[in-house]
Amino acid sequence: MCGIAGFLSRKELPETTQEIITSMTNALEHRGPDSHDVKVIPEGNIALGHQRLSIIDLSKNGSQPMTSPCKRYTLVFNGEIYNYKELRETLSNEGESFIGDSDTEVLLLALTNWGIEPTLEKLNGMFAFAFWDNQERNLYLARDRMGIKPLFYGFCGKNFVFGSELKALKKHPDFKNSLNQESIALFMRHNTIPAPWSIYDRVFQIRAGCYLRFSFKRFEITRLKHYWDLSTIANKGLKHTFKSLGTALETLEHHIESSVKLRMQADVPYGAFLSGGVDSSLISALMQKNSTEKINTFTIGFENNQFNEANEAKKIAQHLGTNHHELYCTEKDALDLIPNLQDIYDQPFADSSQIPTYLVSKMAREKVKLCLSGDGGDELFSGYDRYNWGLYTLRWHKSFSPVTRYFMASWLKLLSPTGWDRLARIFFFLPVLQKKRIGEKIHKLATILPTANKHYLYRAMSSHWKYPEEILKVHSEPLTVLTDEESWLPGKDYRKQMQFIDQMLYLPDDLLHKVDRASMANSLEVRVPLMDHKVVETSWRFTNSMNIHRKSGKQPLKRILKKYVPEQLFNRPKMGFGVPVNHWLRGPLKEWASDLISPDRLNKQDMFESQSIQKVWSEHQSGRKNHQEILWGFLMMQDWLDKNS
Repeated sequence: MCGIAGFLSRKELPETTQEIITSMTNALEHRGPDSHDVKVIPEGNIALGHQRLSIIDLSKNGSQPMTSPCKRYTLVFNGEIYNYKELRETLSNEGESFIGDSDTEVLLLALTNWGIEPTLEKLNGMFAFAFWDNQERNLYLARDRMGIKPLFYGFCGKNFVFGSELKALKKHPDFKNSLNQESIALFMRHNTIPAPWSIYDRVFQIRAGCYLRFSFKRFEITRLKHYWDLSTIANKGLKHTFKSLGTALETLEHHIESSVKLRMQADVPYGAFLSGGVDSSLISALMQKNSTEKINTFTIGFENNQFNEANEAKKIAQHLGTNHHELYCTEKDALDLIPNLQDIYDQPFADSSQIPTYLVSKMAREKVKLCLSGDGGDELFSGYDRYNWGLYTLRWHKSFSPVTRYFMASWLKLLSPTGWDRLARIFFFLPVLQKKRIGEKIHKLATILPTANKHYLYRAMSSHWKYPEEILKVHSEPLTVLTDEESWLPGKDYRKQMQFIDQMLYLPDDLLHKVDRASMANSLEVRVPLMDHKVVETSWRFTNSMNIHRKSGKQPLKRILKKYVPEQLFNRPKMGFGVPVNHWLRGPLKEWASDLISPDRLNKQDMFESQSIQKVWSEHQSGRKNHQEILWGFLMMQDWLDKNS
């Protein structure tokens, strides 16, 4: 795993080019502390830089920037190509010879021999790379199919710049780009900024499964294209669903196990994140099955039982026979990390599970250099409760008139969330409902009941600030797959449409973004077997009846896992990988938050409607409502503005 950076100058490269590209690349040292190198190509007006985290072929033969034997092409590459041995054999049969054993050299020669699109179609991996053609003076930037690895690009002054993280671009002396107000609106809705936008004007993210070509001669982007399109994959899968559950499970298990084995290729110690849930347990089980030694597993525990799965993870680790490591995170550990979040995530990001993800990565890095993770199972195999809630609410939409739904919503809001929790405990003797935060779910239901149609319904369910225009003085929000009805998956299958939106937005721009930044801040590589494109493509061939049993999702993964782990060890209610933000904002973080959210500060910024923010803050402090998600998002935005203005 690595960090890459570079820039093309419209005018002659300045005398300080070496210092500029070195500064840009050094900003990414956390992504690759093992070695560093830069390359300046004066005749191309381009400078390239690379920070290396050595995982495969630890020798200098894998160093970058790497130039082709013919001297025409140069590559800087972040990620791993898992099928590089297969590609290497093909290239060898075509007459190519190799100096080292790295996947970088294989990728470079593949691009040299086959060109950009044929190569991308052959790759199985997670990657973001820049490929320079010094003869045509074209620069190609590309990102993996599911968006596991990040890549930013844009213009500053008379320069075209790119890098793995924004902090590299900001080191260019001409970077004076202003804030993108539209991206702030997007952030308020999503708690992250989805691709292709960034927090800055004239700076963008390559979308998942895309590449671009930048022409130096015209000094503009001359191609921006999907080489792999999830919409096409989903539609194809839905037209060719499995007819037999046995065949479906056999095919899926084959692809997942193959994916795990490919991702165990490394010349360094490795392990797995093990939360105790279905996805991470399955990945750990398949790793242990395919290892001759005990694999390392890592779990983070919490003193608060509402967020703690460490005991369950430990039981699974003992059953599998792994070399298990666990760290119990104190409140102080988590709170001490908050001041560093803006540097880690570079632009506003507000999934509170960013905190435990960072801490488990830090713990793992003390033992290994590489971990496998189970991210993606919920999106691929319908694991979220909100898919069921979406279907229930859609039925209510069809059964009741808008007026009736309005009065139903008003009635549900008569009690506060804590009031509904209390009522459930008193009358139904169900203290377990307190953990499920049933009152908050009832209030969410009341919020979305009056919405106009299925598109507005899932928009309301998925949005944090459901109406960003209510808190922004200047509001203009670009369309995304969530807000653009024309981008939805065609057909009447609402569950599949919800999954599609999550795979397009939530998965790459929240979950994978979170894991990449948290792990790479600790110089730890994390590989995601369920994001193998063959697994993703196979998942779209599963029908809803195959994915769901008695309202419980992820049945294919559970059926496979039962071969390796007794069902009683993992078949329990889903628990999110979160932290008690609700409690913190009324306790140890209250002073910090009060300062960031103060009317004086908001009025001075002149960006947000202070009265609306203060109302939410007051409701949360009183305990009448739990606004932790939207408040955490707003506070992360405020903290970012405080540190970057």
